[in-house]
Amino acid sequence: MLAVLKGVEVVLYRLLYAVKRQATYMGALVVGTALIVVLNYTLIPRFGAMGAVFVVLLSSAVVNLICAFALRHEISRSLFGKNIVRLACVLALTIFAVFGLRAMDIGAWEVAITACVLFPLAALWSGLFPNPRKSPLFA
Repeated sequence: MLAVLKGVEVVLYRLLYAVKRQATYMGALVVGTALIVVLNYTLIPRFGAMGAVFVVLLSSAVVNLICAFALRHEISRSLFGKNIVRLACVLALTIFAVFGLRAMDIGAWEVAITACVLFPLAALWSGLFPNPRKSPLFA
């Protein structure tokens, strides 16, 4: 989950940089960092490592939401929504494949390699890697 959130963050901050909104990304990071510090201080003593994991996921999600909200005038909601749905479908396919392969008692390395090959191929097939010349991203 963290890899997905960080991947979305990379896309969003690059878009913010492209529209010259670097300060917005920095502000989102400040909010996310403050959230991590405060919540780690309160949740780690009570929940240990699980609390720390939850805080990192929540902080990353907050940073992504701030960045996405800042891009609402530059990127149409329908385009953003379509790509989020595509990402969810590709992730679901990959997760189902991983659980299916694990149920067949296939080794962890083989499952991991399959997932690492399947995800980008499914993303390519779904259109998550559009042709830059034809992309309606900033249309």
